[in-house]
Amino acid sequence: MSHVSHIDIKERQSTRCFTLPPVHLFWGASEQNQRTYYYHFLILHDEFHHRAQSDLRGLTTEEWRSVLGNTYWKLMWPRPNPGDVGSSNFDPLQFWVHGGPLFFGDEMSAQVVAGRDVASVLHCRCEVQMDSADDDEVRQAVLYHLNMYQGAAEIKEMDRLQFPSDYEMRWSQGRMSAISDMTDMWGPIRDGGVLPAFFADKKAWRAWLRAARTVVMDWEGFDDWDWEGFTDVRNMGINKLSVKDFRKLTMRILIFFIKSFVTHLGYYPSPILCPPILANHRCSKHKKKFATGLF
Repeated sequence: MSHVSHIDIKERQSTRCFTLPPVHLFWGASEQNQRTYYYHFLILHDEFHHRAQSDLRGLTTEEWRSVLGNTYWKLMWPRPNPGDVGSSNFDPLQFWVHGGPLFFGDEMSAQVVAGRDVASVLHCRCEVQMDSADDDEVRQAVLYHLNMYQGAAEIKEMDRLQFPSDYEMRWSQGRMSAISDMTDMWGPIRDGGVLPAFFADKKAWRAWLRAARTVVMDWEGFDDWDWEGFTDVRNMGINKLSVKDFRKLTMRILIFFIKSFVTHLGYYPSPILCPPILANHRCSKHKKKFATGLF
């Protein structure tokens, strides 16, 4: 981030909206609200994932606070005594059952009201409990995946801006694969935790760098970017780079990536987080068993 000046940030004409809730909302809440936030995310995990891939309207941070908490959902519940604004049968364990178009969208919200079951389970197939995310390692896994989804959604927003005429075609041709490879930092070592050294697994990071290059190489300014001596970067053989050049190229691509967001969309992209210890969010009984894939 220090390589990109805040002076270059494009002025935004409206409040920024987010496809998914920013991870900082989970950090800034009280302990009780944090528990509620994580419960809401886990129990509606599949719907959050669906939302990241859909074209539903993004929400402001205040709207996301109301959705992650109980504020918005309480408004969806009918009052047992319509004349008493304080009366409520709200059940925080089934907060979603009366729908909520702000989160689900109109069509899915109507299906939820009609009885569609949208409750998710943990990756180990156990049911989500209110205290499922009381464990710090589970919280780390939740925020890692949420941030990964957010990063992909931001790249999608950039692509929509950069390629207005053929955006849909590009995404139908498997572009999501490269984006997932860039935003998911597990690589081949996800089964047993992570290696501490960033460049320790050369094969994994070469694959990551190729994916990152694929994501950005058709964005405006790529060919004219200051590559500090590198030429024909879009066709460069990454496997042949020395360790020094590999790191240098990684930095130049990441700086170009961040600069593109700052100058085109007016915000810094979500940082790519270090992978957590757990591969997925699981219950305490199963949390030490590593998955072979994410979702």
